[in-house]
Amino acid sequence: MHRSAAAVSFQGRPPGPTGLGCRPTLTQCVQKHFAVGPVTVIFLLCLTLLATALWPVPALALPPGWRVTQLTNNNCRDDGISIDRSNIAYATHPLGLDTTDISIYAAGTGTTRSVVTGALQAAPHLDGTRVAYVSGLGDAAEIYVWDAITGITRRVTSNDRQDAAPSLRGTMLAWQRWDGSDWEIYWMDLSSGGEQHFANNFVDDFGPVVEGDLLAWRQEDPAGEFGEVFVRMYNIATATHLLVTPHSDPAENLRLDDGLLAFVSTPDFPAKQLHQIMLYNANTRALRAVTTDLDHHIEMEMSGDRIAYVLDDDAGPDTRIVLYDIEARSSRSITYFAPNRARWPDLTESWVFWQDWDGHDWEIAGYHFATHSLVRLTDNSINDDYPRAHSSRVAWTGWETGVDSEIFLASFSLPFIDLPMGHAYRRAIENLFILEIMSGYDATHFGPNDPLLRQQFAKMIVLTTGVSCTEADHCRFVDVSNSGPGSLYPDNYVEAAAREELTRGTSSTEFSPYDHISRVQAMTMVVRAAQRFVGGGLAEPPAGWDGHFAGFSDPTHGHNAKLAEHNGLLAGIDLDGWDEWADATRGEVAQMLWNLWELMSCG
Repeated sequence: MHRSAAAVSFQGRPPGPTGLGCRPTLTQCVQKHFAVGPVTVIFLLCLTLLATALWPVPALALPPGWRVTQLTNNNCRDDGISIDRSNIAYATHPLGLDTTDISIYAAGTGTTRSVVTGALQAAPHLDGTRVAYVSGLGDAAEIYVWDAITGITRRVTSNDRQDAAPSLRGTMLAWQRWDGSDWEIYWMDLSSGGEQHFANNFVDDFGPVVEGDLLAWRQEDPAGEFGEVFVRMYNIATATHLLVTPHSDPAENLRLDDGLLAFVSTPDFPAKQLHQIMLYNANTRALRAVTTDLDHHIEMEMSGDRIAYVLDDDAGPDTRIVLYDIEARSSRSITYFAPNRARWPDLTESWVFWQDWDGHDWEIAGYHFATHSLVRLTDNSINDDYPRAHSSRVAWTGWETGVDSEIFLASFSLPFIDLPMGHAYRRAIENLFILEIMSGYDATHFGPNDPLLRQQFAKMIVLTTGVSCTEADHCRFVDVSNSGPGSLYPDNYVEAAAREELTRGTSSTEFSPYDHISRVQAMTMVVRAAQRFVGGGLAEPPAGWDGHFAGFSDPTHGHNAKLAEHNGLLAGIDLDGWDEWADATRGEVAQMLWNLWELMSCG
């Protein structure tokens, strides 16, 4: 029976040979390396559990590739996380004091540096190598920028007015200033110029967000009800003012990314109290609603071509995360616990993370866009709160008590040193690694250019397609080893693949499990799987098709090779000079299986 590939990624993996995702138990590791008996093993395990209890990191077995680091252990209140590709900035509030310290953690080196100590306010805003923050109270509140490269702090403002709400992107910095009667918007290019501001307009301009040459903010409507504002945008390069909203309504949560501005609005206020997420395109100057009316406060973030927000369940107290695809104009709901309460989503180009209620406390969960995989990053007795994400990292605040908290960081990375960032098959291997379909020879080596055994490929295609595999699958081939009741590999996987007609033996009774699988054999098996599990099957090449395999006429594999190429199952593989009869490499197989998985999932 076919299961979704997302389900495959969460099933308990039966042990297999090295390189296929097998992992010995902790007891087996202790017995192997220390040659001790069961009683000693139990004693050592108790010591391990005690040590774990003394260091409050997640207790669950993390998904492959994930690592959690506790960044602070200071018995203070740590929060105010701002995260970028390489760094994490956060604020520390010593208990009993009214001051704030800011620190920055470099994920690459694992080192922590001090940005400022003893400041007032000081919520950090990090972008690249700079951290912007406010220090001082009332009219003494000023904007500062710290540079991680030079270690120098620059005082941006120096006046007797209150400066607040800095927004930093690259070299552009924007903030709001109280002029004695209302708030005004200021900005500065840190690399070249002094501060700039709009003329005094006698209304409050506040909440600036900046990206490139674009600056967006909210402007009070002096004739409207309390809280009604216009959303405005300014192109610094062209000195062009853009009125985003033609009518004044309550608006909040401005998010600006790649020329798109998303925000939460309450149209027709105060006659209506329902909210909508709105999207404005600075290039086309088009404004549209992303959602219909929503009867709750909306927590929303945007990155690239996606918006993530929290949606209430009208039938009860549950909430869920909704992902909206801006280009496709489609949405999907995701949850981890059911029933669940989800809050504070944040997303990157590959992941969305949020805090989810497990029935006792808040935990951190995530969803991987490409593989549709859910991950759980914490399982503890503390509240893990307000995750902030960038790339394949997410940081959050873990509350030890109601007054003190620590900062945690989870990061995902493909662990194989023989797969450089520019490797042709890295993305496919990473996604199959997340799905637990393929792993490496050991913790650091994948062997992308090595050949693959026929029995290994049988297991991989069973996991990719999600067909059932149990001990009831008694292998028909006499040359395949019987793994016994403790494992499904190789015999049960080979039989499951044969049962579903994904593979065939080299004879009626033999499978040749230790032979290398050739490229043509891999293509044929992938095509069989696609014909079976892709809705509508594969499309036939049209007349006159001139693909790489157009003239390949082998009676067994010729037509399958054409189908594989024409339907994208060989996408990402350079076929120029490719010998189809040669052994398939682990990297090539990963690419084929990932293409199959995508075709099964998306059509």
